[in-house]
Amino acid sequence: MRPILTAVLAAAALTAPACSDLKQDDNSQVIPQNEGANADLGRVMLRNAFLIGGPPGRPLQPGTSVPMYLALLNGGAAADRLVSVSAPGVFQGATLPAGGLTVPPNGFVGATPTPQALMTGLLRPLRSGTAIPMRLTFEHAGSTTVQVPVLPPTNWRATYSPWPSASPTPSPTPSPTPSP
Repeated sequence: MRPILTAVLAAAALTAPACSDLKQDDNSQVIPQNEGANADLGRVMLRNAFLIGGPPGRPLQPGTSVPMYLALLNGGAAADRLVSVSAPGVFQGATLPAGGLTVPPNGFVGATPTPQALMTGLLRPLRSGTAIPMRLTFEHAGSTTVQVPVLPPTNWRATYSPWPSASPTPSPTPSPTPSP
């Protein structure tokens, strides 16, 4: 009788956790499922930041400019602005839209196939599959440094746009010469 009772109690002990409440804690952290870098700065959230590098086995060469894609969400009541992006030792600088990248209150920007920043002046060969430390600075939320992955231009990334170039300036059209 004793071995049967021991077996029943052991089975009950093993199955009891499965019967517990599976409800998620209100304080638990949700981990985004994406390939990019993520960070929280108060009410401003960075999601899925990544660079598109060269094809596998073909590193980008020094001097290259590399597009950066990301999503910014603002859960606050006031707008914030991404004012700079840097990767010292990897890139000479970065280009953002004029005035920075504004994130409206309770809104978001990015998460599109158009880059939100352009990293300029690559200083050393850069392979897809690596990650580089990048510092993002916001007007109000402060700064954060994240490890941003360099992903190959394959799969869905093959459809992403490069940095938008400036519209060409139209050449002046000569006006007709009046006839005598």
